[in-house]
Amino acid sequence: MTLAVGAGEIVLAVWILSGYQPRACAAVQTAMLASMNFFELRLAYDLLLAPLAMVAANAAFLGLAWYWALSAAP
Repeated sequence: MTLAVGAGEIVLAVWILSGYQPRACAAVQTAMLASMNFFELRLAYDLLLAPLAMVAANAAFLGLAWYWALSAAP
């Protein structure tokens, strides 16, 4: 599962750098991060060092992703 998540993150990074369909990219990032955060908070809360900081950092990242997606030329 760790390898699959890592591969998915690499694919997302390439997608971001390509600039292809930025809104779809931001939507996929949002879905992936939301589901990952949900499962981490639900199933591994006791293993997280700073759960609230993780959620805040991911929210800030998604804010940047959506800013980029919405400001990109159509």
